[in-house]
Amino acid sequence: NMVSLVAMTEDSAEGVNAYLAHRDPNWRHQ
Repeated sequence: NMVSLVAMTEDSAEGVNAYLAHRDPNWRHQ
Protein backbone atom coordinates (compact mmCIF):
# COMPACT_ATOMS: atom_id res chain seq x y z
CA ASN A 1 0.00 0.00 0.00
CA MET A 2 1.03 3.66 -0.16
CA VAL A 3 2.24 3.76 3.45
CA SER A 4 4.69 0.90 2.93
CA LEU A 5 5.77 2.48 -0.34
CA VAL A 6 6.66 5.72 1.42
CA ALA A 7 8.53 3.80 4.10
CA MET A 8 10.47 1.93 1.43
CA THR A 9 11.29 5.16 -0.39
CA GLU A 10 13.28 6.43 2.60
CA ASP A 11 15.34 3.26 2.55
CA SER A 12 15.65 2.55 -1.16
CA ALA A 13 14.45 5.40 -3.36
CA GLU A 14 16.12 3.97 -6.45
CA GLY A 15 14.59 0.54 -5.86
CA VAL A 16 11.11 2.04 -5.52
CA ASN A 17 11.68 4.16 -8.61
CA ALA A 18 12.63 1.07 -10.61
CA TYR A 19 9.68 -0.84 -9.17
CA LEU A 20 7.16 1.84 -10.13
CA ALA A 21 8.73 2.31 -13.55
CA HIS A 22 8.35 -1.45 -14.11
CA ARG A 23 4.75 -1.48 -12.88
CA ASP A 24 3.74 1.60 -14.88
CA PRO A 25 5.83 2.58 -17.94
CA ASN A 26 4.16 6.00 -17.91
CA TRP A 27 5.14 6.68 -14.30
CA ARG A 28 7.90 9.24 -13.77
CA HIS A 29 9.82 10.02 -10.62
CA GLN A 30 9.06 13.56 -9.46
